[in-house]
Amino acid sequence: MKAYTIGRGQKADIVVADSSVSRVHAELVSTDDGRLYLTDCGSKYGTFIQRDAKWKRIRQVYIRPRDPVKLGEYETSAAQLMDMLPDDKKHPRVTIIEGDFQAAPKSDLPSGPVERDPETGEIVRRTV
Repeated sequence: MKAYTIGRGQKADIVVADSSVSRVHAELVSTDDGRLYLTDCGSKYGTFIQRDAKWKRIRQVYIRPRDPVKLGEYETSAAQLMDMLPDDKKHPRVTIIEGDFQAAPKSDLPSGPVERDPETGEIVRRTV
C-alpha cells in the first residue's frame, strides 16, 4: 500500500496549484491489489466525487481511476492525479483502466489512528 498526499503545499506528493485546494487537502491510497482509496484530510472546501451526474462530498471512499474528483473547485480524476506523480513515487500495481467498480469489504479499508502535523494537517504516522 502506498499513500500520497494531495494539496497545494510544497510538501504534498501531488501538488495542485489552485487556491481552493488546501495545503494538505486529501490523501490517495494505492492498495497492493491496485485499488484507489481517497480520503479528505479536513480540507476547507471539501473533496467530492461525481456519481450519477451529481457531486457528492466524501470523507473517504474507494474510487475508480477515471471517476471525476473535485478538490475544492479543482476538477480532475485519480488517473490525472497519479500522472502528476514523479516516476520514482508511482505505485507499480495501479492499472488505469475502465471497468466496473465493486466496493471492497469494510475490513479491507485502511484503518487505525493517524497522527497529523498540527500546523499542516499532513499525516506524519499511520498505525494499523
